Amino acid sequence: MKRPRGSEDDGPDDIPESSRVRDVQHRSDGGMDDPILKPEHRIFLSHSGAQKDHFVEILCEDLERYNRFPFFDKRPASLPKGGSFPELIRTAIQDCQMAVVVVSDEFLMSEWPMIELDGFVQRRLKEEKQKSETMLKIVPLFYGLSLKDLENPENISKWYKQWEVFAKNDEGIDISSWKVSFGELIRFNGIEFKSRTTDLKVFREEIVKQICKEIPADVKWDDSHVQGGSKLCQVIEEAISRIQPSERYGVRVVGVYGVGGMGKTTLCNLLCNRFCEKSDVKSSHVELGSKSSGKLLKKVLKDLTNTDQDFVKGLDEGKCWNLLKNSCKQRIFLAIDNVWPDSKSLEEAKKYLNNLDFHEESVVIVTSRVEGTLTSLGVRKEDCFAMPSLEEEDATNLFLYHATSGNQALNDNDKQAIRECIRLCYFSKGKWNDRHYLPLALKALGLQLGNRFGKRPSEWVMALQDVRDFNHRQDKENPVFDILRTSFDSLRSTEQDLFMDLVRFSPNELFAVEEFYSEDSEEWDEVEQPLSSVLGLMGWLALVHNQSLENIGIRVQRLKERGLVEDVDMGAQEVYMHDLYREFANLEASGKLKDLDFEERKWAYYKDSNPTELLEMTPSPGCWQNLTRVGVVTDWVGNRPLSLEGIEWTNMSNVVVLKLCFNRWAAPFTGNLDLKGLRCLKSLELFNYSPRNTLDGLQDLKHLVYFKWHNTVESKEVFLRKLPASLKVLVLDGKKISLGSGVFDLCSNLAKLQLRNCGAGNLDFRNRPSLKHLELFRLHHVSEGVSKLSLDGLQDLRKLTVFRWKQFDDRNDPRDHYLGAVFSHRLQCQLPESLQVLEIVENVSLRSDVFARCTKLSEVYLRLCRAESLDLRNCTSLESLEIYELDERKDKSFVEITETSLYGLQGLRKLTVFRWKQSVDGRYYPRDHYWEELKGEFYHRLQCQLPESLQVLKIMENVSLRSDVFARCTKLSELKLRNCRAASLDLRNCKSVHIVELGRVKWLRTLSGLSSSAATLKTLKVYGCDSLDGISGLDQMVGLRILELRNLCVFGNPRLSDLGCLTNLEELHLDGSDVELGEEDVCVLASLPRLNPVGVGKGMSPTYVDGSSKFSVDVKRRKVLKRDRWWRWVERDLGELPVSCGTDEVWDTGDFAPP
Repeated sequence: MKRPRGSEDDGPDDIPESSRVRDVQHRSDGGMDDPILKPEHRIFLSHSGAQKDHFVEILCEDLERYNRFPFFDKRPASLPKGGSFPELIRTAIQDCQMAVVVVSDEFLMSEWPMIELDGFVQRRLKEEKQKSETMLKIVPLFYGLSLKDLENPENISKWYKQWEVFAKNDEGIDISSWKVSFGELIRFNGIEFKSRTTDLKVFREEIVKQICKEIPADVKWDDSHVQGGSKLCQVIEEAISRIQPSERYGVRVVGVYGVGGMGKTTLCNLLCNRFCEKSDVKSSHVELGSKSSGKLLKKVLKDLTNTDQDFVKGLDEGKCWNLLKNSCKQRIFLAIDNVWPDSKSLEEAKKYLNNLDFHEESVVIVTSRVEGTLTSLGVRKEDCFAMPSLEEEDATNLFLYHATSGNQALNDNDKQAIRECIRLCYFSKGKWNDRHYLPLALKALGLQLGNRFGKRPSEWVMALQDVRDFNHRQDKENPVFDILRTSFDSLRSTEQDLFMDLVRFSPNELFAVEEFYSEDSEEWDEVEQPLSSVLGLMGWLALVHNQSLENIGIRVQRLKERGLVEDVDMGAQEVYMHDLYREFANLEASGKLKDLDFEERKWAYYKDSNPTELLEMTPSPGCWQNLTRVGVVTDWVGNRPLSLEGIEWTNMSNVVVLKLCFNRWAAPFTGNLDLKGLRCLKSLELFNYSPRNTLDGLQDLKHLVYFKWHNTVESKEVFLRKLPASLKVLVLDGKKISLGSGVFDLCSNLAKLQLRNCGAGNLDFRNRPSLKHLELFRLHHVSEGVSKLSLDGLQDLRKLTVFRWKQFDDRNDPRDHYLGAVFSHRLQCQLPESLQVLEIVENVSLRSDVFARCTKLSEVYLRLCRAESLDLRNCTSLESLEIYELDERKDKSFVEITETSLYGLQGLRKLTVFRWKQSVDGRYYPRDHYWEELKGEFYHRLQCQLPESLQVLKIMENVSLRSDVFARCTKLSELKLRNCRAASLDLRNCKSVHIVELGRVKWLRTLSGLSSSAATLKTLKVYGCDSLDGISGLDQMVGLRILELRNLCVFGNPRLSDLGCLTNLEELHLDGSDVELGEEDVCVLASLPRLNPVGVGKGMSPTYVDGSSKFSVDVKRRKVLKRDRWWRWVERDLGELPVSCGTDEVWDTGDFAPP
């Protein structure tokens, strides 16, 4: 049907271009598939009025059907009513990528067509002269004129004469320029219409085909609602520019992974928009799973080849693949989105990667929820990147877009309210301090708050509690958990159990290990913690699922491949998980995501609520057949006890895991726990549960392998009797828990035992050959006098921990009191040969040959113990030796670590000596007292060269070092010395040191050899070394990131202007040191790209708690910064130079001067 002419006749079926653009934009509501038209015109149709109606307008319509919308003077979007058409035409000439010139006699005899032609050609000539990367394409359409006609002198004379007429009436016309442009026209390859042999329709089809090959479609995905889109694209585009073509596929293939709802599909659409702006690149986005594989293939075929859709409809997939492979020869951008680790999805993705004959400059992006899926497709690990995160500003804008329907005119008073709202969408990825905003959650929360509570942020904050679960039952309003469910539902039943055990039913963190802080935290962080939990998460899963640790690791890795787990650390037995998956597990275990009858549920988890179904419902027949996990947990604080009264425990005979945990500050559980009916129980965890007398039925649990009981509430004493033979791991903690006689008699399989704060008489570990880990913490009820710990019969013991072993008299005494007591517990035996880890803290005396048989011992940690001597010669496997505040009981005599005492320790990697004490007159004294008594004399000497294997050395207080102590330490990476004595330190053989910290090393005058680690040294901190006169080679340490030279009184180091080569330097502190800051120094330091403000000045304490200086100099802005009493930075101009860095007086001037 022939369309009516003229824009004024446009009807409902004939929407002009500008209206069509507005229509598309109006429909955009932030969905994933909304297209939008580009505002500028890539194609310019230049013609005379004679060809407008019967040829050019129909050609325009043909192009529009292929989503190419040219500049055509009959379209209101090109020349809107009331606009200045000369200016609009000139702008379009400069903006277009292709000029289609309909060359005819009427064209060359018309003024405005010739103005357009001259504009095109002159622009092209300028671009050629400038050698522009992209140049205007000029396509002549010889319509009614041939090339011979253009060269006919009579025709040329006629056209020239007409141009002279135009020039007389318009002084702006330059005939000479027109003649040049006309002469250049014939060199452009055009398309000629031969009326005798070619049909006009065929001619137009050929024109459209050629244009579509050169110019991409003008329709693109609507990104108007996307916040931070350009930043996201920039991150990935920079990554693409850095990678090399894949050896497997011959083109650059980049992988992007991230949890569902992070915006991977949005990123693919944004990148398609970016690449489609390049005229020589075709782009396509294939979202696997969104449509059938056949429909997706035909979409890609259309996007990349412009094949007629009517033709494609009749092709099967095989022919489509063949056509795509043979037709796709130019540069393309292909986004293969949403690849899953299942075989079907992987095979579909592989087809696109393997079956296309890519142009060598093409780019492919593949997205998935996990990195492992990408690498399984052959994407190199180094070419896989985590999905970039939104910044707070972009997250705020995205939330407001959906909450206010795009109207973001808000007052400043609303900012805090909005910040509280978006905090709900700031999720942890599972690792400490690794968090991000989730776009899908921001959209869901914004829609709910905006639709339900209006447009005022103050009302949103009041309603936050109502929407904290994101209205998870209404998937249409909130798709967050619906998206996560796709991963969970794809798992087998046993894998779903494993996931729920990981998140919801695993034991709470084993009791927090004791923290030891140094008394002087000015330079050193907390003393390293030796104590660890008795059983890791993976170990617990292995027990419950009756599998090896290796198999559990493989199964958890499969969860990672499915995207339910962010990362797995088998060494630390830790699993990192996104907050949303944790919340999903909470709701799923609580029965809030599926409307299931209780009889159908496998998991029952009650958080801060009574177990209503267990109390009120009766199963049929006999027990809850499907129920295998039960958890009752509360964080309530106050007098609101959870009631277990009325629960028929026999109804839970199929339960495998049971945990009952209650907040330590709240009222305990009420009701009695009868365990006899829990015939399948493998894991039992009780937290603040106090039975009336004892745990009924514990001995009858034939499958129980894990039992943990932690009780901090005040109650009467509870005695444990016999434990079942199946038990492998036992963890008990509670002052009111006492072990009865013969409690371990049946425990032939017990492998790990941890007792804390419990009452225990004589612990008999004989005939327990299976015991591998024994940890005793603060036990009481030991009879008065000296007690002994015998390990006879424990021939497979691998770890022994004894921590603050108390006497009955001391059970309520503070730590400082019983530190003053004599050592009343003795380890009067040689440790077994099997022992690998020994940790003893406080109040234990060691006999001299305790380590005689320990050939497998790898870690020793001793603190506040007593030993006449330490003979470690037989400990040939020792890797870590840490001695903290050891009492040698040698009155005012020297104690030396010599070659003999370290003989055989050729594998020692870590040595720590901390506050090595002597007792004076057989008694302990506080630190300040014994320092005064010793009057600065160093009574302990490191009189040997340390072994070659040593990597970490930390010596803190009271040790003297000889000058060549590091002569063999070629592997040393970390050195920390404090309050020691050394006249000189030579590190020339230490070629891989990363950290050096020297604090108050007495008499130290020379520190040499640091330049040997110039490339590896990252941190150098020197403070309080009063005799140090310089550090040689400081200007060669190009790898330094942190340099602290604090309180060095006679420091004669190179000038600061010599540090210009330290381009990696981030932190520089000169507090209290005699270093001058001059004009040249400021200029050099300002050139260091990463350097933060330089710490200067000196006060009573040179740094604040956070490590920052009282004064800092921002050398880039030439400002002096000072902390005010509210810990805020205030600033003033730098002022006159030079100035000494080490005194407060020179900095506390000007605006900082005291009143």
